[in-house]
Amino acid sequence: MRRQDLPRSRRDSSDGIASTRSAAVTAAPGTDSNASIRSIDASIRSSVAEKRSVSFSNSSRLVFTRATVSSKVAMVALMSSMVVAMPSSMVVAWSIVMSALSAALARFRIRVRPRPPEPPEYPEPSSCVAMTDTVTGMTTSARLQPGDPAPSFTLPDQDGNPVSLADYRGRRAVLYFYPAAMTPGCTKQACDFRDNLADFGDAGLAVLGISPDKPEKLKKFVERDGLTFPLLSDPDKQVLTEYGAFGEKMMYGKTVTGVIRSTFVIDAEGNIEVAQYNVRATGHVAKLRRDLKL
Repeated sequence: MRRQDLPRSRRDSSDGIASTRSAAVTAAPGTDSNASIRSIDASIRSSVAEKRSVSFSNSSRLVFTRATVSSKVAMVALMSSMVVAMPSSMVVAWSIVMSALSAALARFRIRVRPRPPEPPEYPEPSSCVAMTDTVTGMTTSARLQPGDPAPSFTLPDQDGNPVSLADYRGRRAVLYFYPAAMTPGCTKQACDFRDNLADFGDAGLAVLGISPDKPEKLKKFVERDGLTFPLLSDPDKQVLTEYGAFGEKMMYGKTVTGVIRSTFVIDAEGNIEVAQYNVRATGHVAKLRRDLKL
């Protein structure tokens, strides 16, 4: 290739190398010119390599300094310094690979689900009517309070015999509502009442359990666990609703409709003496005994 066909930067470089060689041969007459030229060539190559090394070192230092700011910026800067020496076809392929990698990383971002808001609390009305929460939209039965008259009822027991609240007029009674017979929590609660039934009897308290189960299932429940007090069937959930023990409730952050585990103590005149809603199955009987000082 002719000298005039070279780019200007390369022409300047070659002119500098040629002048350096000529100066070296002129300055050292009587020496082997070829040996001098080889020595100068080695010196020039060493100088160029050193400059490239310094340039690459400075570039690397800049890249890793920026890496402290952001991992993504560091990745882009590092890849950019590598792409400079690549052919155009490899640059296009590298861009495609980096775009796919960035899209894949974006898919694995961790998204934190916000906790559901807690339902607001409102004063409990004294009358037993259905009400709608204006904030959550939940429809629930109003809860009874001490001093309210206990809603009357007549329901079949586990043997199909009718049992009325009026049958217990003149004595106190414990009326507890539970979701389902033969489930673990309801079994624990029923067995606790069974084991403490004598203490309730000594205090003049009868015990009645009410659930939406049919009499046939209640009978199996009584026979399996040896329960010694009546279990009443309310499949239509009418009595449950009148006592505020059925409706929408929050369970594990979701709104569900079902039985609200509740316990009432009804005095000898048929009025609510104690009203407890959303009680726990385990330990509830022991707490009720403490509240009643049994």
